[in-house]
Amino acid sequence: MSVFFCIPYNPSPAPGSKFCKMKGLRAKLNSLSLSDLGAGLRALQVASSQRAVLESLDVSLVLCDDVLINTLTGEYRRLDDSAPATLARAAASLLADKTPAPTVFLLLPPSHFVATRYQLQVSGEKLLRSALSLQVHTLLPSYEAPLLLGLAGSQGSGAALWYPAAEAAALCRAFQEQGLLLGALMPRTLALLDEAATGEAQVLVDSDAEHSTCVSFQHGSLSSFLTVSQHDLEQEVFYRQWQQETQRQQETQQSAGRPHPSVARCEGWRELRRLLKPQRGYAFIPADAEASGWRRIRRQQQKVGAVAALVLLGVLCLPFLNNAIRKTWLEHELESALAQSAVARESQAAVVALEDEWGAVLDYPRQDTATILLALNGLIENALSNFSLDKGVVDIQGISQDQALLIERLAENEAFFDVSQSRSSSAGAASGGGDRFGIRMSVSGVDFPAYNARHPATQP
Repeated sequence: MSVFFCIPYNPSPAPGSKFCKMKGLRAKLNSLSLSDLGAGLRALQVASSQRAVLESLDVSLVLCDDVLINTLTGEYRRLDDSAPATLARAAASLLADKTPAPTVFLLLPPSHFVATRYQLQVSGEKLLRSALSLQVHTLLPSYEAPLLLGLAGSQGSGAALWYPAAEAAALCRAFQEQGLLLGALMPRTLALLDEAATGEAQVLVDSDAEHSTCVSFQHGSLSSFLTVSQHDLEQEVFYRQWQQETQRQQETQQSAGRPHPSVARCEGWRELRRLLKPQRGYAFIPADAEASGWRRIRRQQQKVGAVAALVLLGVLCLPFLNNAIRKTWLEHELESALAQSAVARESQAAVVALEDEWGAVLDYPRQDTATILLALNGLIENALSNFSLDKGVVDIQGISQDQALLIERLAENEAFFDVSQSRSSSAGAASGGGDRFGIRMSVSGVDFPAYNARHPATQP
């Protein structure tokens, strides 16, 4: 005996189909823990807050040779030092006429930042930031305090910038004491990069009284960030090395067909007359400014939510509003119709009053006595001795040879109904004989009960 098993055929979906994509997304979500989801949400919140802060920057201030310059107006203030309180007071003096208080973009000398080169076997900005944050104590063993990281791009090699978090917080507090919000800070050299040429090599040389900096930027990220003290350049060895390095950077840029820009000192910054924009990834945002950006987002969300709630409420109220408008319109139309029909209603009221006054007379039932007598005369043949008519009821008396036949003939007549004998018959004394009769009947078409119901009698 042979046994066969039937196995249903269920072909697997083709790779790349919508079902496979949904299945892969579901598997990815299932593999994430609550901590991973929380970290992702926090990262999204931080990115949104930083984007809100960068979009709210109203003014850019540049520090160069102990001079704080407003690049939008060209105004400047000389400083005794570069302490946070001194910078904040100078910024408040430059922006005293600004109402409301603007969000400041502070551009500091490159020497205020620390640059490190990295060569990692990873790609992607998120992975690079994680790897560099884990190696910060190895890259900068002399810095034990927390540092803010400036990084952009996804290549595994380049230069990263660092700035002390405590210094950023001190600057933010000093600006807050002056009624200003420090939104972001960045090396001033990066503000002069050409945003339209991010795919090409750009080299900038920035010099002031104390330091010289050579910056190389390509594909949206820093490839080198070299800073040297002017005091060190007085030594022939350092000067020759610096010249060789800058010459090599310049040759790289010239081979790309672009001129080699240089940054002038205070005069050049004062002549810009424009608002400088932050470079993505290299603008350092203090924690207080980031919290302010999140509050800004919350306010915007609340406004949007309030507007959406008002719109929804308005949509829900539309039927009631339509009914109210229609009711008002109909009431207006009614008032207009009543005004136009006032004369007609007065005439109608007069007619009704006449009907109320003369209706009892007009509606009084008509009793045609002559017609009734003619009808009886044709049936009784001049043998009628008594006749009375009261409110549609006829009482007759007379002599008849056959009273039953007379009652039958009267009942068959359409002029009468409810014919009945009103008195017993008796033998008559007249010649020829006959019986005396009494008959009561009602006249057709005469309805005194209905008349009395319509017009009840009134007491005097």
